[in-house]
Amino acid sequence: YQRRVRGEFVRCYYTLLHDNPNKLHRFYLEQSTFVHGNQADETAECVTGQRAIHDKIMSLNFEDCRTKIKHVDSQPTIHNGVVVQVSGELSNAGKMPRRFMQTFVLGSEAPRKYYVHNDIFRYQDEVFGSEPEEEEEEEEVVEDETSLSSGPEEDDVMREPEEQVVMEPEVTNGNHHEPIPPEQPEVEE
Repeated sequence: YQRRVRGEFVRCYYTLLHDNPNKLHRFYLEQSTFVHGNQADETAECVTGQRAIHDKIMSLNFEDCRTKIKHVDSQPTIHNGVVVQVSGELSNAGKMPRRFMQTFVLGSEAPRKYYVHNDIFRYQDEVFGSEPEEEEEEEEVVEDETSLSSGPEEDDVMREPEEQVVMEPEVTNGNHHEPIPPEQPEVEE
């Protein structure tokens, strides 16, 4: 089941990031946390709550984001939640793609209805550091192929789920059981 949740979530999240990033905060609730940083940042600022997350997302100036998903992994977690880790490349506003890693903890609001409880994003520009590596003797390591997993193929991630999983984000008024009516602003003051 978590494979269907992760597949639908990843499709919805990164589609909204491209199409309408100013609505991305709708995946989060008041108890949600969000971290977005570069690899060089020792401690990136963690923001809490839908309004603060919206402000942080707007400060990142996402425009025409293109995401190439390389791997998606997931595991079930407590209280029927799902941990989802995504790695790939992200290009913003026509700039060169940058490698990234993003980890989500999806909290369960109701059966088949999830929100982002935790979100940690890091660019991976310097995967092994910027200093030249010294040549080391290479050791050949042979492992049983059944123990290796490179994650799902992109087609697996983008498939429609067999069961419908509700991933449409809602704007809330601080109590996730009471959505804000459409005529009110998307983000509270």
